[in-house]
Amino acid sequence: MKFFFNILFLITISSLYGQSISQGIAFYRVHKDFSGDLSKLLGETENIEVRKRHHTIMKNAKDLDYKLIFNGKESLYEVIEQLEADNAIGINLTQVLAGGMGPTYTNIVKKDILEKNDHFGDFLINHENLQWEISDETKKIGGFTCNKATATLEEKGGNGIFTKKVEAWFTPEIPAPFGPYYYNGLPGLVIEVTDNRGVNYSLTDLTLNPEDMSPIKRPAGKIITVDELSEMAKKATEALSRG
Repeated sequence: MKFFFNILFLITISSLYGQSISQGIAFYRVHKDFSGDLSKLLGETENIEVRKRHHTIMKNAKDLDYKLIFNGKESLYEVIEQLEADNAIGINLTQVLAGGMGPTYTNIVKKDILEKNDHFGDFLINHENLQWEISDETKKIGGFTCNKATATLEEKGGNGIFTKKVEAWFTPEIPAPFGPYYYNGLPGLVIEVTDNRGVNYSLTDLTLNPEDMSPIKRPAGKIITVDELSEMAKKATEALSRG
């Protein structure tokens, strides 16, 4: 699913070319393609009631809109509105798979990528910085010339280890090394990201050098590793499978 920039957005950007960028506000739409096999996402089970529950969760997954605010060294990425999922469990599977369950704070100087997670306690998940490979391939997105970058990482969850392959398109025309979720560290703002689970992040609007942007603050919480979170998620998944 693709999203296109509105006319006001393009006018705003064209008027800012040539100016230095000290801060900005970007908006992203996150979409998940659920045309694949749900069992690969939620695990195999012979329990009929659990399978029905899984189907309901997938059916009622919603697209989500996020806001990214950034300055020269920090960014904060968070959902604009938490849509209430239309199922008894109250889970929006799009958000589970796309990440950003809580605000995600990035500091490129300290190389911190910290995601707020209060489902198992008051924690900040410490994500590793991605190792990007930048290719010579380019394309136009919303009037910007974008470069392609790819990365591969392993994610641990309740169903084992998943190898995530990521394709990102960033524009050096906006020299801000930020993007949605933990997709940071490229020499330009990320315009679009797609992974091999069918999750797509697309920039829908952008304001550069706003006059009234809120200050960026790191969320409070105890810092834990991704492995520690995975162990918590594994126990939760096992409990769900038992019904």
